[in-house]
Amino acid sequence: MKYIVLGHSEVTVSIEVNAASGEEAIKKATKKFGGIHEFAGNGGLDKLIGVNGETETIAADCPVEFDDWLPV
Repeated sequence: MKYIVLGHSEVTVSIEVNAASGEEAIKKATKKFGGIHEFAGNGGLDKLIGVNGETETIAADCPVEFDDWLPV
């Protein structure tokens, strides 16, 4: 049988804001961040993830942990 094996990984998102304190920076970032989006690539419409803003970044922080499966 064939299976699709599913896994997950953590990502870190950063955004640049001007603020008077760390607490204010978190509030501003929460308001300003445009979200994580799916982009076309690697053979499908949901294969790449990214962020839109010029001061926003996204990066995988840990290895993928496979923890579920589906029959094909």
